[in-house]
Formats: sequence, structure tokens, C-alpha cells
Amino acid sequence: MKNFIWISIFLFLSQCGYTAVYKDNTNKKFTVNVIQMNGNKQMNNLLKSELKSYSKTKANKIFNLNINSEYEKKISTKDATGKPEEFQLTLITNVDINFEEEKVKALFKESFKMKNSTDMFELKKYENIIKRNLAKSTKEKLILKLISLE
Repeated sequence: MKNFIWISIFLFLSQCGYTAVYKDNTNKKFTVNVIQMNGNKQMNNLLKSELKSYSKTKANKIFNLNINSEYEKKISTKDATGKPEEFQLTLITNVDINFEEEKVKALFKESFKMKNSTDMFELKKYENIIKRNLAKSTKEKLILKLISLE
């Protein structure tokens, strides 16, 4: 009976027609030029490195971006002694998109709750991983917005 269930689950999932949402985004022929970046330098550098793959030189459509990013780390909860237990990490990105004499504004907000740790080195390392993930998520939303403008 167990084998039948596993075989039926395998057959169902292998025939479902699943494709990744962002699979076709890398094949799009457009160029992203970051004109100006303001705000948090570390988050701006992460966003710029994420957008580097979309800086193709031979493309018909060119998007010029002005990016303003704000990164916040707030204490979300504290324990009885007043020590932080959780932090709320938030990335707010305002993007001005200039495309074929069209100007569009976009706002992207990403947030994540992170538990505190006694090991400060591991906590900082984990926070940096979360920052990269927030930048990657913002980049994916921005690319979807650019694709919708085409």
C-alpha cells in the first residue's frame, strides 16, 4: 500500500507541468542602466550586483533607473530582562524608471524577522545572508515590473 501511494505521488508531481516563475526572465532582451543610487550603500551595492546580468550592451530596450534604498533593523520583541529576542529587517526601495520617454515610479518593500543570537559573529553573518536575499527578491520584483512595461 505504501509503494502505491509513493508511486502515485511521484507520477502526479512529475506530470504537473511545473515551471519556474523566473525561468524566462534571463532571456529577455533589454538593458538596465543604473543612473543614480541613493540611500544605504551596502544594499545599493547588493542591488547593483544583482542587476549586473541585465546590463547587456546589445539590446533594443533600455531602462534607466534611479534607485533609492532604505534599510532598517528594528527590535521587534524583547525578553523580560530587556534584551532583544527578534529583529525586524526591512528593505524599502524606490525606483524611478525611465523608458522610451515614459517615467514610472515603483516601490518595493521586503521584510524579514530574525531571531537574536548570543554569538555576534554568527548573527552578523546571518544578517548579511538575509540582506542578500532581500536584494535578490527586490531585483526579481523589479525585473517583473520592467517586463510588464515592455
